Order: sequence, then structure tokens, then C-alpha cells
Amino acid sequence: MGTILQEKDIPQGSPLEELNLTGPDRVAAVHISYAEAGVDVVETNTFGANRIKLNRYNLESKTEAINR
Repeated sequence: MGTILQEKDIPQGSPLEELNLTGPDRVAAVHISYAEAGVDVVETNTFGANRIKLNRYNLESKTEAINR
């Protein structure tokens, strides 16, 4: 998930997990492309969506929202 999102011209300096709030259409587009390719399972964009990592970006208060 992260590798594909990094190829989508995402601004540097913020975590990819923040896209769940700021660019959900970009995240959904990746999921759709995987589904169209025939996968049985897709991953969420929450690999680093924990308070410790998000604290580095002052996003710890949005941990729950990012994971939802």
C-alpha cells in the first residue's frame, strides 16, 4: 500500500496514513486498482497509524480517525 501511494506524487514530509483523512480518494483508488486486478484481500493504509509514529507529525490526536 505504502509503495503504491508513494508513486502517486504524495507530498513529502507527512505520513501516508494521513491520506485516510486528507485524500481518501487516493487511498480508495489504490484499493480499486487491486480489486480490478483480481486480488482477494486488500491492505488498509494504517501500517504506521499509531500514536508513537503520528506524534512525530503532531497527528496523535487523529489516531482513531485515521484508523477508522
